[in-house]
Amino acid sequence: MKLDQKLQSISKLIDQKMIQEYASLSGDHNPIHIDQEFAKTTDFGKTIAHGMLLLSMISEMMLINFGDSWLNSGKLKIKFRNPLFAGQNVECKGKINRVESDSKRSLIECEVVCNSDDGKVLISGTTKINIEER
Repeated sequence: MKLDQKLQSISKLIDQKMIQEYASLSGDHNPIHIDQEFAKTTDFGKTIAHGMLLLSMISEMMLINFGDSWLNSGKLKIKFRNPLFAGQNVECKGKINRVESDSKRSLIECEVVCNSDDGKVLISGTTKINIEER
């Protein structure tokens, strides 16, 4: 892993069906996510995805790039910036912005971001992973 190396990104369409399934799995049935009639009465005007659904995409991206090291030692520090509306595409991407290594392990810090297909930043932040040397 090298400084400024780009991570393998992931992209997904987050449709209302996926939001409904996430609500069922998580138990979060807030009407802003699942009730289109209710959502029309809010400032958003339509349903939005759960923030944690988007956050799970960052975790998925990190797992693809770092495997078990992410599961065993991964840390996140993020901010939710904008909502994602049902029916939009999301791309999560990242790059390595710090590498510290010794004979036993490497500490890797990455900048991560999820953007909607209209260019808005949905989530941004940093991750840290310890990779044990074998």
